[in-house]
Amino acid sequence: MREIRLFEGFASFRPKGIRSSHEADAICLREVAWNPERYTGAVVAPEDFALTSTDVLSSAFRVAGMGFGVPPVVKIDG
Repeated sequence: MREIRLFEGFASFRPKGIRSSHEADAICLREVAWNPERYTGAVVAPEDFALTSTDVLSSAFRVAGMGFGVPPVVKIDG
């Protein structure tokens, strides 16, 4: 039996004129998660997303009946 880690890529606020590559985004996220000392940013835990104690966070997949929870976010500065 082997452990498999899944990295799903989504980049927001991409500079205009730069093509999106889902595969490249996922590879970059994996690199940041495995080597955080090389990047300025953070891996933000889902429980740290809430701005107030009354905020309720849920995954967009929940509307389709898939309650996988809210994943962490890889935030890269710059």
